[in-house]
Amino acid sequence: MKLLVDRPLSPEIARWLRSLGHDAAHADDLSIQSGAEFDLLQVAAAEGRVVITAGYEFERLIEAWGRTRAKFILLRSEDYSEAESREAVSCGLAAIDKAEFAPSIVVVGRGAARKAIGQE
Repeated sequence: MKLLVDRPLSPEIARWLRSLGHDAAHADDLSIQSGAEFDLLQVAAAEGRVVITAGYEFERLIEAWGRTRAKFILLRSEDYSEAESREAVSCGLAAIDKAEFAPSIVVVGRGAARKAIGQE
């Protein structure tokens, strides 16, 4: 799966995902400026990447999703430890429909994921 890890999450998450066989990049790897949300979304859309982010205001995420129709995994908070981040990302990946690249948002809280928006 092609993934783009947003800056609120550690570059270690992208390295860990690559070790699992994913095509994962971190915003820092792609020289996307901090706060350049539009650039991040353009890269994700152009490369067909699922955006993994944290602590995003849900209203802003809905707006971004409406513009791009990309897949997002949203960790509800930025205060996860590295181990908790990995667990939450794993949970989000399991909830994403891998067979068809239908636009969706998967929201992950501690120990649970739910598809907030998406085609069934």
